[in-house]
Amino acid sequence: MMTPFWHRFRLVALAVLMMIAVIACQSAPSDNAGTSLPSPSNSETPVLLNGTGASFPVLFYTRLFGEYNKLHPNVMVNYQDTGSAAGIQQIIAGTVDFAGSDVAMTDEEIAQVSKGVVLIPMTAGSVAVGYNLPGLEGDLNLSREALASIFLGEITRWNDPVITAANPSSFLPDLPITLVHRSDGSGTTAVFTTHLSAISPKWDSAVGTGLNVNWPAGIGIKSNAGVSAQILQAEGTIGYVEYSYAKKLDMATAAIENQAGNL
Repeated sequence: MMTPFWHRFRLVALAVLMMIAVIACQSAPSDNAGTSLPSPSNSETPVLLNGTGASFPVLFYTRLFGEYNKLHPNVMVNYQDTGSAAGIQQIIAGTVDFAGSDVAMTDEEIAQVSKGVVLIPMTAGSVAVGYNLPGLEGDLNLSREALASIFLGEITRWNDPVITAANPSSFLPDLPITLVHRSDGSGTTAVFTTHLSAISPKWDSAVGTGLNVNWPAGIGIKSNAGVSAQILQAEGTIGYVEYSYAKKLDMATAAIENQAGNL
């Protein structure tokens, strides 16, 4: 008898190291985002830093930059979560002071920044598979086969035999699966597709990995926040998000078959 092993923490078995790309020797920052500067409480010169990029760490960055501003009221950090690919593009274009990316810039990309770039490890995180099935009693288990097949568009209903086989004590409805994925260039996508390529030769050969991939199925939505909102709003939906979003929003997350596989 085949016995699946499941992640108790419901995380895809990959973590990502956030990188922040900072323009070296930058000139005095300008308010190119239209953000109002705070009134300095002392004689220090007001400073505004504009950044953009990965949505993966935005909850952490919001807290981090807010706490820093409390200690240094003359410094305001404006960060927009436009996705890792956009962050890299804008740091190359020189329109921001720094950019967040879940995937490090390549040597070729760094060479395009005339002022130079410093890559700084910031934090780490994991990707969770969130879903919306209100009628499901208990947890949802997904085998590696099921996970890859859902995102390949081969499994389209929740009561598919491949899914029910891993959930023998749960009633799964005869309901269409609404699949959502990122539409923007995303480090979360890079992490998740790397996992899918590692567990599924078919995914690896047909789709592969990257900040952007040619999705064979599903609906594209911008940012982790956008994907999270769609999962929570629409019954029958499944997608991938950075774990802090799932935790903060109390989202149901699937238990994923681990590296040990089946015995």
